[in-house]
Amino acid sequence: MGLKKSLEKILQFLIIGLIFFFLVRNVYQNWGQVRQHEWDFNYLPLVVSFIALFFGLFLMVVIWRHILKKLGSPLQFKKSWRIWWYSNMGRYLPGKVWQVLGMVYLCGQENIPKAKSATSIVIAQAVSILSAFFLMGFYALFASVENFPQVTYLLFLFIPLGLVAIHPSVLQWVINKSLKKLRREPIVLNIKFSDMVSLFVFYLVGWGVYGTAFYFFINSVHDLSAALIPAIICIFATAYTLGLLFFLIPGGLGIREGLLATLLSTYIPLPIATVIALLSRIWFTAAELVCLGFALKR
Repeated sequence: MGLKKSLEKILQFLIIGLIFFFLVRNVYQNWGQVRQHEWDFNYLPLVVSFIALFFGLFLMVVIWRHILKKLGSPLQFKKSWRIWWYSNMGRYLPGKVWQVLGMVYLCGQENIPKAKSATSIVIAQAVSILSAFFLMGFYALFASVENFPQVTYLLFLFIPLGLVAIHPSVLQWVINKSLKKLRREPIVLNIKFSDMVSLFVFYLVGWGVYGTAFYFFINSVHDLSAALIPAIICIFATAYTLGLLFFLIPGGLGIREGLLATLLSTYIPLPIATVIALLSRIWFTAAELVCLGFALKR
């Protein structure tokens, strides 16, 4: 192992360790508040949260399979599910490239050209991130507004900006600029603008499902008004995506939890929000492992 790789691993451990140290210290220093909090564990919201989360994870596979089909490489759902979840575990390895490499390799086993499988992954990641940024921008502007849920109609004002960002020619230019810096080959997005619009909407729905699932997870231990579901959706999309984009840390470990705790503290006391954020990692990972279990079944 080279010196650079060794330093990267050390840095990863330090960052993850520091994040969890401060998260746990926050809970420890406010243990009295955590202990005295009226934890109201409720099985029904927990079950609902898992059902919604499984639907969200199912939706991600459906969207990726739809992209492949639009690129001219249709794939059976069972095979799509297997490829997605086999390679998905690569997100938890350092480097962030293993998921992509795994998907390209497994798609190759199904006679899908590398160019098409790689392009499908780039489109999926790009539109997913852009849709999350769409929600991030909205939340950043209006989170401090009193009665935040009542201003969600202003999301429609962001639509023109979102449509420009997902236009194939614009997106291709941005992606290829990034690939050039990474010294990788440019790609060609052979996909219609109307298809990109539908994908953008699908991913917004996906974030909505994820965020609603997280809302019910919160409600399994802490009562939270249903009026805050739009805010929780924006918070989850923000924390998940920024954690994903932090390339040094596999699976956004610690980054997602720290952001969730910080953003949730607007509506929940920080020590309580920290506990919920830490538990959410177990909740989400458990659902992913169940999905992987189904993928392993032949």
